[in-house]
Amino acid sequence: MPASTTTKKAPAKRAAKAPVQPAEGAYLDSLIPDEAVGKEYVSRYIDGVQDMVVLSNAQQRGKHVITSGPTGAGKTMWVRAYCAQTRQPFVNVTGDGSMQAEDLFGKPGIDIETNGLRQINGPVLEVVMHGGVLNVDEVNFMRGKVTAALHGLFDGRRVLTLLTHPFKYFDPATNRYYVKAEDAPADARLAPVTGPAYIPAHPNLLVVASYNPDYADTAPINEAFLNRFARKIQWGYDTAVEAQLVASPNLLALATKLRDAKDGGQIRSDTPTNLLMEFEAMAVDDDLTFSFARSMFLSHYAADEQPTISTLFDLHKAELMEDYGWEAA
Repeated sequence: MPASTTTKKAPAKRAAKAPVQPAEGAYLDSLIPDEAVGKEYVSRYIDGVQDMVVLSNAQQRGKHVITSGPTGAGKTMWVRAYCAQTRQPFVNVTGDGSMQAEDLFGKPGIDIETNGLRQINGPVLEVVMHGGVLNVDEVNFMRGKVTAALHGLFDGRRVLTLLTHPFKYFDPATNRYYVKAEDAPADARLAPVTGPAYIPAHPNLLVVASYNPDYADTAPINEAFLNRFARKIQWGYDTAVEAQLVASPNLLALATKLRDAKDGGQIRSDTPTNLLMEFEAMAVDDDLTFSFARSMFLSHYAADEQPTISTLFDLHKAELMEDYGWEAA
């Protein structure tokens, strides 16, 4: 059968484009991940597009990204590495059921120098105002009241609505809000703020959200929420990536069997990429033993799963010991 006329040559690996740089400052600079994070990261391709290009494309076009996949597959590392490579702030928020809106947007706090109150911006407000990447982990752990406050930010409006806020003045010419009149430029024509504050997102803002639909105690993500994200990515374990991160082919073979066992209902737990890397690091550590590394590997799984895991592990035990330079007893 002849090849399709739409078939394209495999794309060459492309570097992520650096976005417009956000406002500079010592605090924002401190949020930029170390360059080593970007250098050590192993990229993957998503339907022929390099993962870093997916993020840079979304950021350049003012779109946001949501990823769905199991734990330990590198969803957060992907975003951190992108920030490290493009030298921009990485702000991470992890959802949980007790989170309040003020945890994201900010609240008054005591100034230890003046002993008075001052506004402390939350992580979301900081990155919305100054630019960078906001990564929201486990978004389906958040309560609906909290995610609802983010709806305008996530969709095409790219506006954060704050019902409770410290702002007293607004400059219509620049869409900037100010707590004090003296914080604004001398030529600004300020208007008083008598209601909610509508904070426009910095042009450089990129929002990436992630979730695992199989986690217990999570709320289902409805279509209205998902539709606020222009890029929806299925992010699973990538064996090509793992082959570059894990030296032992026998460990990779074990991981495949464990994931097949989960798919077949024999166990419930995932076998994350980072678990394989942690096991390998322990297995080659001269201060530890292979038995210790094996025990730590098994401890990742629930007690009732461990007999099955142990059986599957021991099918590869001799080969694994050889891979890591251990002699069988």
